[in-house]
Amino acid sequence: MVDDPERRSRYPLALRIPGAGNVAVVGMPASGKTTLLYTMLASLKGTDTEISIMDFDPGTSGKPEDLKTRRYVCGRDAEEAEDFLDEIADEIHERKAAGTIKPYEVIAVDSYEDLRDITGYSGEKKLSDMMREAESAGVIFIVTGGGFGLGQITGGAEKTIKTVLCLRQRSIYEYMDALHTKDISRVPDPDIKGRGMALIDGRAVEFQTAVFPGCGCGREDR
Repeated sequence: MVDDPERRSRYPLALRIPGAGNVAVVGMPASGKTTLLYTMLASLKGTDTEISIMDFDPGTSGKPEDLKTRRYVCGRDAEEAEDFLDEIADEIHERKAAGTIKPYEVIAVDSYEDLRDITGYSGEKKLSDMMREAESAGVIFIVTGGGFGLGQITGGAEKTIKTVLCLRQRSIYEYMDALHTKDISRVPDPDIKGRGMALIDGRAVEFQTAVFPGCGCGREDR
């Protein structure tokens, strides 16, 4: 839910697929990135959108049992991760060759930094190349990370991001970096879980996330 004092209104924060383009969910450790990611995926239940997930933290409880996925990899096995990326790359190529964009597919990567640590430059380049081509094939990537820049979401991948959902950061300057704007006068209360900022019509506004039923709310925030 968006709090928009300038317009004296509150309204749902809705991401349209494929209109939202590639999405980045960024924030400090334990700011709720994974919870927000799975809430977004759970909201797709009942649609014909296909879901594939790379979850690199085996310490979590995994995806909700009733969340149907086309592909699901959980853990830190480099070979499995590379195979997953290769399958997605092949699918995007086939979709583009056939001129097909439906059914839409969402590819979730939690997190970008983990993917780079596990697969190195090879995996990072594959991901950024796919993210550049994905939207024209009806494929949308949602990636989590600490933010943008050295050691975080960088280079080719960062340039493909169309929508940023920014959860708790350490300072107003990190919010500015994440949202690519200096027009921020206040930041979310750090003591409120799930509080963040996003750009709506070019303006930075605060939002409050809510756990979608069935998203696996018992998961550890990260």
